[in-house]
Amino acid sequence: MGGNNAMGRMFVVQRDPLPGTTPGAAPAATLPTDQQRQLLAASATLRDVQPLPADQEATLRQAIPATPLLQMIGERDTKRTELRDRTAELERMRDAQAHPPENGAPPTAEMVAPVATAVETLTAEVTRLDTMIRDGLRPLGVDTEEQLTDLVSNRFPTLFLNRGKQITLAELRHNRTIAEAELRRYGLDACVDPAARHALVAAARDLVDRDRQIDALRERLTQIRSDVDLPDGGLPDPARMSSSYHDLGPAQERLDQASREREELRKRYAVQHPILLRTSVDLTAVASGDDTRFDQAVGGQLRQVVEDIDRTRENVESGRLKVWNLTNIVELTNQDLGTAQNEILQTALRNKIQQEQADQAAVTMAVAALAITAGLIATFASGGVALAGAVAAVGVGGYQASESVRNFLAERSANNVALDPAVADLSRQEPELGWMLLDLVSVGLDAVAVVRAFQAMRVAGHALAGTGDVVEFATQARRAVPGAGADRLIVSASRRAGTGGGAGRVMLALRDSTAFRPHALVAVEKQIRKVSGDAWAKVFQRLRTQNRVHPLTHDALRAVFGEEHALQIRAANKIDADLGGLYVAVEGSPGNGHLFLENARKEAVAETAIHETTHYLQDVNQVQVDKVTHEMQAWLAQADYITRYEKLGGTLTDAQLSIVGVPPDMLADTIAVTYGVEPLRSAYDASKELEKVMQMVRAFK
Repeated sequence: MGGNNAMGRMFVVQRDPLPGTTPGAAPAATLPTDQQRQLLAASATLRDVQPLPADQEATLRQAIPATPLLQMIGERDTKRTELRDRTAELERMRDAQAHPPENGAPPTAEMVAPVATAVETLTAEVTRLDTMIRDGLRPLGVDTEEQLTDLVSNRFPTLFLNRGKQITLAELRHNRTIAEAELRRYGLDACVDPAARHALVAAARDLVDRDRQIDALRERLTQIRSDVDLPDGGLPDPARMSSSYHDLGPAQERLDQASREREELRKRYAVQHPILLRTSVDLTAVASGDDTRFDQAVGGQLRQVVEDIDRTRENVESGRLKVWNLTNIVELTNQDLGTAQNEILQTALRNKIQQEQADQAAVTMAVAALAITAGLIATFASGGVALAGAVAAVGVGGYQASESVRNFLAERSANNVALDPAVADLSRQEPELGWMLLDLVSVGLDAVAVVRAFQAMRVAGHALAGTGDVVEFATQARRAVPGAGADRLIVSASRRAGTGGGAGRVMLALRDSTAFRPHALVAVEKQIRKVSGDAWAKVFQRLRTQNRVHPLTHDALRAVFGEEHALQIRAANKIDADLGGLYVAVEGSPGNGHLFLENARKEAVAETAIHETTHYLQDVNQVQVDKVTHEMQAWLAQADYITRYEKLGGTLTDAQLSIVGVPPDMLADTIAVTYGVEPLRSAYDASKELEKVMQMVRAFK
């Protein structure tokens, strides 16, 4: 489609209708560990990181909507290569026709025709993609494809690295705060909490006792297995063999159960005593009760943590340590920037990482330096709400989190918002708005405020996902969230909607060259409802929900109808960059055709959809009219949409003005010239033709 030049045609082929789709599975009953971990990270770490500087925010807002254009460049380059090869093949065939070989027959016209059609098709596809790429570059503020590639391949990874550094330094501060608090707490620098020292000794003794029990169970299992194994040089004793086989299963179950209970106990003790998150701590020395051994085991570990933290901070700031070598930091940075699901940006990161040599010693030290907070988040994420009570001011079941842990996870709130059951319910019930929930948590609201704000903003959040309407989202955010928190939400929403000075609203989102992304078609449906009303939206909804709306590309035509029919459709309709849409009916099966729409802004696609769904309604009702009237009805429906759009405040393009500006008495002749059909010889009434269309819309079931 060129701008809003949304003219289309209806074409009929013989084909069975496609089968329907299988509904998706119901959401899981419990909150997955990765979602719980993200909520904890948002509340404990990311809210402590300052917003991106303006220049980096601008780069990010360019990079996110740039990725579909980069995909198109790759698709176009592939088609260019194919076009070059098919053109060379066509030239060889025509040369052979002009200069027949001495031996053998030259290519026949029937042999040349498919190759010529393929060349024509590929030429149109390359031209179309070139136009879309060129139109997409301008709103991004990018002049050339080379600049676009540099934006994604170099500038974004650099931004990611800088943001990762900020997050790493924030995590290091949290780890240092906890380590120093624990040093004081156990009386290793000054005796502040002797009871805590005794509690840690008791916890270590409990864990050591569990380890002894597990060792005994493991030894017993080993003995049973040795009895089951065939002895060398002979057959086993049948009686002994039977007994061992009977004991093997229960023995394995007892060992597994004891190991699970020990791990659950360690998690609970680690909430009270974060030093237990370090696997290298000597539990036997701690459990001995000997002050010297305790000081060496616990104090040595905690002082090593502080030293690792200080050296890691130096490595981060100097650039020796590349934070993308730390999996946990990469996850946090992607969560913060909203780029985890953008495969092209992730590929750019992976490519950049592969070019860098990792300093393994620095990485190992950093992992150790970040172990406390990483371990706490993992512990609470895997334990979920069951461990939430440990963070409360009064512990549950005797497991009271240490003050340093409560400060890390909860700060000034009585409970950590990420562990609140109501917040978990929101994440589980509306996973598509998980990003908004994470943002609300990261601005530092308590659980009650998070739930209240989420409920107030959920409609705007869904609309943002479907239409990219940041203005309405911003209005609701400022009502629901105080001060700077609203600004942070709006910035995040703008990234996820792919909007920034108009960027990202150039085209609908494609899954690939054969399909729109579902949310993009939902956005078109909402636009139709907004302008033309529910009745028109229901007509489009039928096609959308039956997977019968596709991009107007050769790949999509081929995927639906096969290569031969796709070539026929292209030849009959002269599909190029100026054709806005096409309804393809299925002969002998009224109303089971497919709608193909040129990718553009949702407003333009919705306008074209009105034109083409008119042809769909004609197919459903088997309207028998001449070609001019056939197209006149679709033209009038489209003009009606444009008029309504203008009344809602839309600014019309020259192409739209050329549609609504045709005088009624000249409409038939204009359509005849536009579509290359025989002029209408009889009288007509444009208003009555439009009313016929509206009657079909209102009667649609």
